[in-house]
Amino acid sequence: SNKKVLSTNPSLISGSGDSLTGLPVVVILTFDPKLTTTSVGEDGEGIRFTSDGVAPLDFEIERYAGNSNHGNVTAWVEIPTLSATATQYFYIHYGQTTAQAFDAAAAVWDGLTSGGKTYVAVNHLHNTPTSASSDREMIGSLPGGDDDFGAGKSDMGSGNVVDGKISKGLKLNEGSADRQFVCLETEGTSDYHACNGDSDIFSGSDSGTFWNIDEAGATRSTSIWYKAVTTDNGGFQVIFEEGASNGQSIYLYDDKIYGVTSKSESVAFGEAATTANEWHHVVLVWVDDDESYLYHDGALVDTFTGKDHNKHSNAGALGYSEAQASSHTGSNLNEGHSFDGIIDEFRVTNTKLSTGFIANTYQIEKDPTNFVRDGIHLSE
Repeated sequence: SNKKVLSTNPSLISGSGDSLTGLPVVVILTFDPKLTTTSVGEDGEGIRFTSDGVAPLDFEIERYAGNSNHGNVTAWVEIPTLSATATQYFYIHYGQTTAQAFDAAAAVWDGLTSGGKTYVAVNHLHNTPTSASSDREMIGSLPGGDDDFGAGKSDMGSGNVVDGKISKGLKLNEGSADRQFVCLETEGTSDYHACNGDSDIFSGSDSGTFWNIDEAGATRSTSIWYKAVTTDNGGFQVIFEEGASNGQSIYLYDDKIYGVTSKSESVAFGEAATTANEWHHVVLVWVDDDESYLYHDGALVDTFTGKDHNKHSNAGALGYSEAQASSHTGSNLNEGHSFDGIIDEFRVTNTKLSTGFIANTYQIEKDPTNFVRDGIHLSE
């Protein structure tokens, strides 16, 4: 196949070792004459990536659109080890119109299967919702369906899919719209609008799952990009919640972002100032009964002792409190508390992501076309 070179920008990242391994990078190419449908297929299925023109790299095509003149692609590529001191080169290949024999998408998010970076949920939140209560429209990147989610209300549709932080994102509760959300509980039910099912990741009905076992040292890192219409609407705006009396949540309140952990409505949390009408990245790193962290825009903004991990079976959601959610006040939030804005790139790993890894993830995704660039760029 034919190929062309892509370059990383080492000035945007820092650190060494673990903070630079297993990082998915974003490749965004627009109106590229090499990526026509006749060169890469109708859905971009002929695209490949290699480290040196031969050795394959794991990749996921998030979105491709093209015609006979040009193509646009957004892809995630796992480069085994990035450099913070020297430009690295890798290649995008074109000229084939058939998919490769194996699907490498899930391997992008395995953190090289070491170093505690293997994700259990990755969802780009770019799919179009339907009015049906039984559709899992939000399709995740991992096999097994645990990160496939359903739109939570019948009035959600193509108008909810807008420009996100990376490619497309999901707009919720604009104007008079209310109680639009993403249901994270899609097992044992066909009604995601009611969102009263189960999940191996976000609730604990099944034996051996994260929330079913009250395990000492349980750890979880949850991240999402958000862009709020307002950060102070006189109440709470829930961005993410799983559990309630026992569980965790991320929400906006009084011009702040909160990350809350709870056991029996006894809470511990981190908080930070935030702003409306611009993109922010939040990561809640919760360690059972140990030092836990809230990161905002790549920086550590608060440290606290996370509450003891304890079983729950309450529904989980994005953009809304489905039934109940944990609150820093010590009293659970009831159903409601819609988030007004756009969300993108929701991810969960049952490990403690490092400060360096979170900082580099933010820098890579903050301005992706400045980190991965088309052609040769020499390091300064």
